[in-house]
Amino acid sequence: MCSAPPRSGLVEVRVSRDGEHAELTVADDGEGVPESERERIFQRFTRLKAARRLDHTGTGLGLAIARDIAQAHVGSLHAGESETGGASFVLRLPLAGPAASARRSTGRSLHEAMDP
Repeated sequence: MCSAPPRSGLVEVRVSRDGEHAELTVADDGEGVPESERERIFQRFTRLKAARRLDHTGTGLGLAIARDIAQAHVGSLHAGESETGGASFVLRLPLAGPAASARRSTGRSLHEAMDP
């Protein structure tokens, strides 16, 4: 039987700029999120086995609400694999200012983005 490498409890937070967007990345060296579950974890009341084991009190609403907030601000939130093998969450939001305002005026407005 092969054992997994020991985890250090590392959590890394990075903020960067990608064109007209800001990116906030939170990555860890934990168990990660299986690729097949990476979209499902953003559904309301979804909690994977590892999350239930670590915290018995959660409701499975946090990631769904976080993605809704990102989308309401014309952004996105996605899960992936970190460089250390754990989970990585990337929040991407448009930057404020004249360039971002001009770009948004040619696309959907914030109010349109918030309508179901």
